[in-house]
Amino acid sequence: MSGILSGIGGIFLGVLVNKFGVKKMMLFSIGLLAVSTFSWGFVKSVPLYFICLLGCVLAQGGMGQLGLPILAGNWFPRKKGLIMGWVTMGANVCSATINWLLVGAAALWGFHGGFNSLAVIAIIAFILLAIFIREYPEQCGCFPDNDASMTKEEAVQIQRENEKYIKTSPFTVKKLLKTKQTWQVALYIGAVQMVTGGCVSQLVPTIESYGFTRNYAMATMTVCAIIGLFGSYLVGWFDAKYGTKRTILGFQIMT
Repeated sequence: MSGILSGIGGIFLGVLVNKFGVKKMMLFSIGLLAVSTFSWGFVKSVPLYFICLLGCVLAQGGMGQLGLPILAGNWFPRKKGLIMGWVTMGANVCSATINWLLVGAAALWGFHGGFNSLAVIAIIAFILLAIFIREYPEQCGCFPDNDASMTKEEAVQIQRENEKYIKTSPFTVKKLLKTKQTWQVALYIGAVQMVTGGCVSQLVPTIESYGFTRNYAMATMTVCAIIGLFGSYLVGWFDAKYGTKRTILGFQIMT
């Protein structure tokens, strides 16, 4: 249920991007993550547990599935696939470390320790995002795709055209929901996330169910995540060389 509602909430996050920009939407998402994870460790009822879970899932969608791809596209419009190959390495680092973090924090500070540690990390990320991240390279004297062959005036003009298109785009929420391609992409991404996300989230308890120790299960998760670092870059390389559609089809067959 939280996944379904967060999918609907994704429409709201998209509106935030269109109205206030991707950086403010990401700040909202990571702030929501900090509040949700901190509160999660203190809830004592099913409704509040559900609300905290919903907040975490919605925040994850706003940061990882919406914010980062848009931000990468703004900075590297012709190299989006290759850059996302690097960006998605962060998810592998998270998978390799999060279980050890939660178990270690709980051992040091009690049941709430794991939740509080995640909230602290989210707060640190919020501060770093607010201070250092810019939506467009032109806002800090850089160039799209790091292409220094263009002048600063040309780079600023590209940024202005992008912002103008966002404000004047004919694709309203209502029109997008009536477009079949919107649902085709959403269903495909949902199917992929169901398989990959389900495997990752259930890997440790599944290994434990076969009689292995928790440390062995977490170590297996860590090794798989580290191997996945190379896979993230490889997918980005394939995207840059062979195109997004071919890369997605190959990835789907492998999955």
